[in-house]
Amino acid sequence: SGDYEMLKAAQDAAANTIELLGVTVLTSQSNLEGIGVKNSVKDQIKLLVNLAIKTKISGVIASAQDVSLIRSISKELKVFCPGIRSGEDKQDQKRVMSYSDFSKIADDKCFAVIGRPIIEGDPVQNIKKIIQSVK
Repeated sequence: SGDYEMLKAAQDAAANTIELLGVTVLTSQSNLEGIGVKNSVKDQIKLLVNLAIKTKISGVIASAQDVSLIRSISKELKVFCPGIRSGEDKQDQKRVMSYSDFSKIADDKCFAVIGRPIIEGDPVQNIKKIIQSVK
């Protein structure tokens, strides 16, 4: 929720020692409106991605559903995507995608963030299932 000056100051303070990521929109339109954001999800993402580019941070955390939109603005930003799920179990996430679908749209600067689908149950078997889902 920071502005240009805050992100630029953070980037300057990092002095290339760490890579900073900004958060775009991980929630639904109704949740945005609930915190006073009047932009559509798409317009808010565009605004925040352009802010990330302008401040020269390394990347963004975004829903995998928004990778195509982000790539239409920047091919260089790293994109970290939480909410990667298997099956229909969204848990507390609203904007999710399967790893199989994510792998079809991801490039070498897109990263899947997979937590609960791995650690709930047998992690080794769960990782094997995730990998098999793209074969």
